[in-house]
Amino acid sequence: MFNNVMREKYPELTETEPSSNDHEMTDQLLLLFNQLLSSAKLLVDHILTLEFNEYDNCSGDYQEEDKIDITLNIGGINYFLETMSAIVEFSKSSTFPTLRRLYRQIKLKEQLRRMKQYVTAQGTKSRKLELVDDVVYTEFIRSRECHLPKHGSDLRRLAFKIAQDLNTVDFTESHQWLLKSAENFVKRNSDESSFSYDNPSTRTSAKTGEKIMKGHIKSINTVTHSYTPMPIAKRVIAS
Repeated sequence: MFNNVMREKYPELTETEPSSNDHEMTDQLLLLFNQLLSSAKLLVDHILTLEFNEYDNCSGDYQEEDKIDITLNIGGINYFLETMSAIVEFSKSSTFPTLRRLYRQIKLKEQLRRMKQYVTAQGTKSRKLELVDDVVYTEFIRSRECHLPKHGSDLRRLAFKIAQDLNTVDFTESHQWLLKSAENFVKRNSDESSFSYDNPSTRTSAKTGEKIMKGHIKSINTVTHSYTPMPIAKRVIAS
């Protein structure tokens, strides 16, 4: 078939018989054409979903629902909430000199008082909100490094869950809330940016300035499409 087309298009080449290399190259081209024309051809073994528990498939060091560490700087030392809770609990049954001998970094009663206040409140409100931002942003970066599409609804759901875990009762995961700065993020078409073809999820958030959108694909013809930048609204945290 290929030889016939070549003879019709280039009659001056009809006198030369194709060599064995020509036949081999023709077979390879036909195989490639069949792959390009077949939208059912899978180029990956597995298609990753948007669920958070799928992240470990693309990053060996990823831990599902990483432990959230809340710290407070007192006297130039960062204390984890768990450590502060242990110190406060110990102080209830011991004198301050005894506590100082066990925790030598604590030198003033004011330091212990701050810990008690912090543990009682389980972290200040501003620190909790900062922590929500940091964890959500980290999850967003991890998913993009794994070439997974990420949506505003996914980020809001994660932010609300973290806020609940931190007992931030006045946190609102409204449609306007999204990460630290709206100017740094845009929305793009995931089905037109080399993501999984025929994936019901056709949008993804991305950092402003990203020129190349990478993702898992089912069909090679999806990589020829372009993407469309869309604006993202700013976040709102209820006070």
